[in-house]
Amino acid sequence: MAATVVELEKLRLLFKQAGTLLTGNAFAGALGLAAFLATARHLGAESFGALALITTYAVVIDKLLNFQSWQALIKFGASIATDTANAPNLSRLVSFCLMADVASAAVAGVVGLFLAQSVGQFLGWSDAVLAGAGWFCLVVVCNVTGAATGLLRIAGRYRLLAVHLVLANAFRLIGVVVGVTLDVGIAWFLWVYGISMALGYAVIVFGGLSVARKWKLEFVTGSRSEIRQYLSFLFWTNASSALAVPVKHFDVIVVGAVLNEAAAGQFKVIRQVGQLLGQISSPLYQAVYPFLSRDAGEGNSSGSIRLAWRSGLWVALIALPLALLVSVAGIWWVPSVLGESYNALVVPLIVFAVLSALSLGAGTIHPLFLALGFARETAVILIFTTPLYLWLLWSLVGALGLMGVVIAFGVEFFLVVAIKLLLIQRWRRRGAGLG
Repeated sequence: MAATVVELEKLRLLFKQAGTLLTGNAFAGALGLAAFLATARHLGAESFGALALITTYAVVIDKLLNFQSWQALIKFGASIATDTANAPNLSRLVSFCLMADVASAAVAGVVGLFLAQSVGQFLGWSDAVLAGAGWFCLVVVCNVTGAATGLLRIAGRYRLLAVHLVLANAFRLIGVVVGVTLDVGIAWFLWVYGISMALGYAVIVFGGLSVARKWKLEFVTGSRSEIRQYLSFLFWTNASSALAVPVKHFDVIVVGAVLNEAAAGQFKVIRQVGQLLGQISSPLYQAVYPFLSRDAGEGNSSGSIRLAWRSGLWVALIALPLALLVSVAGIWWVPSVLGESYNALVVPLIVFAVLSALSLGAGTIHPLFLALGFARETAVILIFTTPLYLWLLWSLVGALGLMGVVIAFGVEFFLVVAIKLLLIQRWRRRGAGLG
């Protein structure tokens, strides 16, 4: 009974923290959606498709080369952060993550700038896309938020994590309204989107610094054994992030290459609905990972598994009705809000929304898998499933258009989830970790 009470209290605290993020994300999402729809309508499908390709290119470069050190910080820091005696250990961990953030952000920005022309020419981008893709990668240099994000999540500062999105999207919406009013072109909107992203990064960094000062953390280097341990985990988690990039971001680029920029703009709208649904799950994933890592670090892997299962079930129950409501209503709101040039996306939108809702419920397997220590296994799974996805994506887009992207997404996601569930079941039967 005691264990049940503890687990229920943990679930209550988890949903309280996730609720804080959800409230902020909902408000930020509304602002972002308004800016998104206004931009799409003002620019039209073709110019908006160019904007989508430029921003997607920068995001891809960021995900491929910019380390996500918050995963390592939470994995190794969640179980020691509450003990003041471990402040030196936490200082060394945070210092390592901060150095990784700065170095990788600089490398990502430079590489993105120099690769833009060759990548764009290979994919047949228009002059507008080629002109904007390179300099927009300067935004990537500003993304040094990994260590700060990890500290804020461990400290439970979820209100600030929500506020940064509200501020960024409020600035974006104001900039978009000004651009629409002045009837300006794509260049203005690139500046607005880039500055709003950099503003959000700055809020996160300053928040992380406030936590570091409160906990009296110092900038110190770790021992060789610590660095090897952190670096190994960081390598595998970032390898996984890089391997997941095609699944999360190549769809827009492939649609633009196989079909046209107008189709890329249409699919960007479909993706935006998936991101809207993600506003439900993302707060939970952010809040649950420290809990899962703390339980796993204390040897309570069964508690981690139960928490992941229960939280995922709640996400699915909330996301599925919302997905149907938003997507089916697209029969009316797509032509009236966006215009007739977007009508072809309605049916793929409905199917994608339903698949996204189901995937969000199953998605708690991903932070659980990482918390249990399966960083290397995550990368190995993606080594095999990502090429399959890319083959399906390219083949099905050519054959089925936008619906082909939707089918490829569903096959890849649920295949990865099935493999991870099988590995966890095998691990539990053996009674020993694989990761």
